[in-house]
Amino acid sequence: AYREARKNMQIHSAIILKINAEFSGFFTFQVNHKAKEFCLLQSAMDLDKKDKNIYSQMVGKIIEQNTFGYPMIMTVSTKHDLECPKVFKAIGFETYLILSGFEYMVYGKLEDVRMKRLAHATMTNAWTTTRSDWLKMKKEWNAKIEAAGEKYNIPNPKFASRDGCWQGSNGYSNVVLTERIIENGKVKTNKGKSFNGNASVLDPVACEVILRFFMPTEGRRVYNPFGGGVQFGFVSGSYGYDYIASEIRQNQCDANNAICQDLDGAKWIKSDSSIYEPDGMFDLCFSCPPYYKVEKYVDYENVIPEGELNSIPTYNEFRDTLFAGYKIAIDKLNGNRFFVIMTGDSRDKNGAYYGC
Repeated sequence: AYREARKNMQIHSAIILKINAEFSGFFTFQVNHKAKEFCLLQSAMDLDKKDKNIYSQMVGKIIEQNTFGYPMIMTVSTKHDLECPKVFKAIGFETYLILSGFEYMVYGKLEDVRMKRLAHATMTNAWTTTRSDWLKMKKEWNAKIEAAGEKYNIPNPKFASRDGCWQGSNGYSNVVLTERIIENGKVKTNKGKSFNGNASVLDPVACEVILRFFMPTEGRRVYNPFGGGVQFGFVSGSYGYDYIASEIRQNQCDANNAICQDLDGAKWIKSDSSIYEPDGMFDLCFSCPPYYKVEKYVDYENVIPEGELNSIPTYNEFRDTLFAGYKIAIDKLNGNRFFVIMTGDSRDKNGAYYGC
């Protein structure tokens, strides 16, 4: 370990520890101006002179080197007596991720390392949305959406206007066990039963990952040709982006716009996506298209709008309408930009998969 630490010190900056004028240890670090991060790397102390207070002073000297105001990153282990969570927490570091026996800590604001947290959550080709950290972030987003819905009297905001839309007896596993209704001008909560009819719903963490990974640094505008639920717009607006969505149902537009009215940039426009052309150009296009004849969406007074994709008579018409909306969206993209489509395998109305 000491040999590796010496090699590390040769290629990075280091704080040198001397006790009674004798070399007693060091701590290497690296400043990454491109990522705007200050990374603490590796430390070592003479075995006969190990002392947590002195070690903490050495870390304090490294903190003094961070004149750039960057978040300071450190990976620690509960198995280590000095590079451990307890020591760094006492100095002022916070844990932003626990993974495989290690704690990833930051000296600074947690939001400054959000991208690192997302990167850890998506390190594999297939995203595991049941991992604890993913679920924590999902819970955070859902709590914000629920709070916005309650503030503006939109019951069940994650599924607003889509209750009971699933048309089969077997559906997704994300069954809502809480119903929120407006009663006497207030939101009332009922629990213990499935209320959403197993409607499909976007994962807000997946929305955040797509937005952060595929939006250019200088990008500002997002277009969704098939708007649907509130999640992508809510996440986009929370990051300060302009989000425009074409949505054929007025009730969905009204619910989403109400939920996002504190976010200046998020807006759903009632329109037929196959012919609607949004103003201006965009830096990211996103779509999570509906399945063909699997879910049933209705507008006010239980009316199905003409052109609503789930109710188009034939698959060929469904495909052509879908692709017409995509074509307009592609034409509205600025150069060297992404169009991200998020979808699952084909399913029938009973939930069965068709291999693709």
